[in-house]
Amino acid sequence: MPKPPPVEYFECVCRMPVLTAGPIMAMLTKIEGLDVSAPRLVSEVRAFSKNTRPQVGSREFLAEWIKEHPTFKAIEVVRALREAGHGNGSAAYHAITSLINEGVLKKLSVGEYSRADVKHLPAPKKAKKQVQVRRDVDHPTFLLRAASRNHGRFNTSWMKAQFEKDKRTPGNVSPTIAKLIKLRQIKRVGDSEYVLMSKAASPKKAEPKTNGVAVATAAEA
Repeated sequence: MPKPPPVEYFECVCRMPVLTAGPIMAMLTKIEGLDVSAPRLVSEVRAFSKNTRPQVGSREFLAEWIKEHPTFKAIEVVRALREAGHGNGSAAYHAITSLINEGVLKKLSVGEYSRADVKHLPAPKKAKKQVQVRRDVDHPTFLLRAASRNHGRFNTSWMKAQFEKDKRTPGNVSPTIAKLIKLRQIKRVGDSEYVLMSKAASPKKAEPKTNGVAVATAAEA
């Protein structure tokens, strides 16, 4: 008895959303000669692909970054490149070296760089230390002597002029006045006006006490 001819067919896997599976399965079942069997629910968890590779190279990134940072430290470049996704600090030093070789950057000191077009002023010269001159007469004594020659009265501006004539610093007048006021050697009598305490109140002559009887002031010859 001869064998029946083989029957050829296709076995397909069809994927469709869950919400539309019902109507489509019903439609496929009604098609003559199509056997739909063993449906299987498949769940997939999809995730967005992460592109962690930076779009711009470290050298190009630094060339743009220095436009707003004419002078900088190497650690600042390392931080900026890490935030841009360029990994460790080797990318920063590679970018800095490339721009130095191209003449775009120049090294100022250890770890400090700047753009080649930035002009740097020379470091300011150290001011010479003022040598303090020792005088035979201190400021309080000088002030009292000057005031005594001026009838025991003076004001701040006049006393500053006396200090300048003696090559003393005028700024020492106010502290000296405050010191002498505390020692009760001068007294303030107005706005920036002062007087020596010895001139402020002259001692009155003592009058002889009597019991109502006049005292002879001259002896008879």
